[in-house]
Amino acid sequence: MGSYRSGQNGEMYIRTGDISNIVKTAEGTEVMPIRDWNVNFTQDIIDTTCLADKDKVYFGGNRSFSGGGTLLYYEKDPSDNTGTTFKLLMDALLSPAAGLTTTPDSPYYGRQASSSPTMVRINLRSRALGASDNDSENLNFYAFITGFQITCSVGEIMTGNFTFQGHGAIISNSF
Repeated sequence: MGSYRSGQNGEMYIRTGDISNIVKTAEGTEVMPIRDWNVNFTQDIIDTTCLADKDKVYFGGNRSFSGGGTLLYYEKDPSDNTGTTFKLLMDALLSPAAGLTTTPDSPYYGRQASSSPTMVRINLRSRALGASDNDSENLNFYAFITGFQITCSVGEIMTGNFTFQGHGAIISNSF
């Protein structure tokens, strides 16, 4: 029987701070548990058709990718600190830059000329049921967290939906 991929075996790793020293494997803070993740790749095209052309002619433009996922907020055991994953993503999106005015009554509240979003390094991982870590597929890249929504509903586990925008080219792809 052939192997198949299942969302049950999907994983996500994220790293903030010094993101340059991660090798092309699943290093960083494992995001556990994660309900789902997704990535959307796009390719721009540039129309280069001239008036004398009888057929449309295109040239390949820039590539980009974006995506997101859903985190589940619960502890598998008392020593598990899943809540730090929520904090990690929120800090990447919301943390003030150094020197940012954080006094609400200041006329310069929230302003900083040099403030910029915090980049993270993400590794999305999938493997077949029962496969070892060496038999996994990895997609490793830099991204900016562009959105984070926390949902608290009666009768359901608290969730955190996040979105990201990829930065540059994919670092490694073993899919």
